[in-house]
Amino acid sequence: MAEPTAIRLDVSQSDESPLSGASPMMLNLLVEGPPREGQPRAVRTRPGLRAWSLFPATLAAEHAHPVVAMTILGGDVYYVTDSGAKTGLDRRRRVYSVSSTGGWRSLSAAATEDISGTGPVRLATARHNIFAVGGADMSRINAGGVARVSGPPPASDVALLAQRLVVVENAPEGRFYWSLPGDGNLETFDTVLDFREAEARPDRAVACGATARELFLFGSETLQVFSPDATETFTPGPSPELGARSPTTVFRVDSAFAWLDSHERAVVGDGRNFDIVSDRGMADTFKGLASPETVWGFRSLIGRFDLLTWVADESAYTYEANSQTWSEWRSWRDGRWQAWAPTSYVYHPDIKAHLVGMPDGTIAELTLESTRDLDDPLKWVARTGFDMGARRHVTEARFAFERGQAASADSVIDIRWRDDVGDFNPPARFPLGVPGTRDPEVSISPAGAPHRRRQWEVSGDGDDVYRILPATAYVEEANF
Repeated sequence: MAEPTAIRLDVSQSDESPLSGASPMMLNLLVEGPPREGQPRAVRTRPGLRAWSLFPATLAAEHAHPVVAMTILGGDVYYVTDSGAKTGLDRRRRVYSVSSTGGWRSLSAAATEDISGTGPVRLATARHNIFAVGGADMSRINAGGVARVSGPPPASDVALLAQRLVVVENAPEGRFYWSLPGDGNLETFDTVLDFREAEARPDRAVACGATARELFLFGSETLQVFSPDATETFTPGPSPELGARSPTTVFRVDSAFAWLDSHERAVVGDGRNFDIVSDRGMADTFKGLASPETVWGFRSLIGRFDLLTWVADESAYTYEANSQTWSEWRSWRDGRWQAWAPTSYVYHPDIKAHLVGMPDGTIAELTLESTRDLDDPLKWVARTGFDMGARRHVTEARFAFERGQAASADSVIDIRWRDDVGDFNPPARFPLGVPGTRDPEVSISPAGAPHRRRQWEVSGDGDDVYRILPATAYVEEANF
């Protein structure tokens, strides 16, 4: 009997061939812990969705449109829906709020109280107001309602830095404008004097973002970093050749940003140092996105996980920064895989809730405590790469699981395998024990002749499974 080998379920490199040993699928699962040389790690189901307790149980049909932007002001959630319908040159992007006590309000009674324009809705939250742009006039939002602001030019993005409001002009010249300093002056712009052009390249300004000390201006081909200055207001700094695909792909990661660049690469950088994280086995996946301009992204710190997520029309792709691994997120509905449903995200620090806007105009909670996606099961799949090596015969494979407290008696997992790139064998189905059994172990003795390579697939519905522990295969070497 040879030494047992590890069955690795803890890596996703969907661009690489499984024949190279790469794991081609990590669907609705997250890897736990940092990389360990030669050691497999446990995986667990991703956060699920549950109803947010403060959101109304029912909404009128006129409000049932995708929630495209959210933010927090004064402990209340403010959000914007997009019906897709146009009123003149604008889309109907209405504004609503949910108070910390669960009161729901519509703040857009008239079309003039909608977010103007047809571009993506972008929000910047000050002490007393939210400022919103969507390709045209800026709007001010607070508990009193929504009002148009006439000071800045039509804008495609907005940020706050050094007590000033900064807007990116929705024009090809690559200019950004800033307000006078102070809370009372954020709507006052001198458009004749108070602007700069990102001059590194003659590319269009796409997005902006701010850390505590620097302004990031993303062009279609370049990134320029500006610093506040007592004389010049903003002075230019580094100008790397890394543009952004659209403003919705850009989100802050501590003192850096993550975004989808002009070459459809997932990038994390601080203006000087950059990590192209999609090169870790996901480059072709990102470059093959059908509609990269509609991708939106967010960062969520949930439990021990640091999740950088880009949501596309087909799937959501999540890079877990601690384990340095990718996973793909999808919904399972009506007996088939569908795109992950949420359309926006915000973290509510007062109640420690990760909130996601939904296509039907509701807000749900993204949480590790849920093993479902609202009314849908959280189905999961993990595939290993092919275990290449000497000719061998697997006499036994052991898979161990750790379950939650509310285990159901009919919970099962399926295990399949194949020794070539053809079809998998029919799945072996295993019950995970009776309710209350926390640590079931599955032992399987797969049939078949000695082989030089084997690929495993493990799948389940996620209702009860909490963690999948490192698995082991016991083998006999076959020297023939």
